[in-house]
Amino acid sequence: MNIFNAISGLLYRADATLSGRQKDDRLILEMAIVFTLFSPLLSYIATRPYQGNLPPVAPIVKEIGIFATKKCPARSSERNFCVFRSSTGELLPVEYIKEYSGIRGFVKTHGDNVKLEVQGFYLVNGKGKYWITKVSTLSGEELLSEVDSYSKLKSMRSMDFPLSRLYMVAVVLWIISIRSALRFDMRRF
Repeated sequence: MNIFNAISGLLYRADATLSGRQKDDRLILEMAIVFTLFSPLLSYIATRPYQGNLPPVAPIVKEIGIFATKKCPARSSERNFCVFRSSTGELLPVEYIKEYSGIRGFVKTHGDNVKLEVQGFYLVNGKGKYWITKVSTLSGEELLSEVDSYSKLKSMRSMDFPLSRLYMVAVVLWIISIRSALRFDMRRF
């Protein structure tokens, strides 16, 4: 009994000769193949918005403004700020920033109308979203350090995390598929 013959038998057998369960097994096998082949591409697509030059090559942009809560998407389970409104009225999407408890706690305590100073840069060599590297009050109290921000950016830029998760799904699908293919091959004889 050869695993490759069992897999090809399940994959290329005519639909009319397969039972409903065997058709489901074929679908799982096809999903395993697709996950294996397209995981690197999907990981690249997921990390692409976070690529580009970092400071000092990318210019630092300093803004003063407020974190706004009124423009949050409806799917948000709690009322979190998701945009930074600069003093010029420009809206900068910053959904990832709600993970930092220092900023969240400050906004919760003082309200979302207190002006803050942010420093950041635009990702994808100036063509992407605004990445905040530092947040502080006008009096100088630091709410988000550059170390925390760059640490988060480093994890978002890395393809390892999404790729490993996608490959874990592929491994599970392959295990199920090989078992099903061997069972299918044994029933043919």
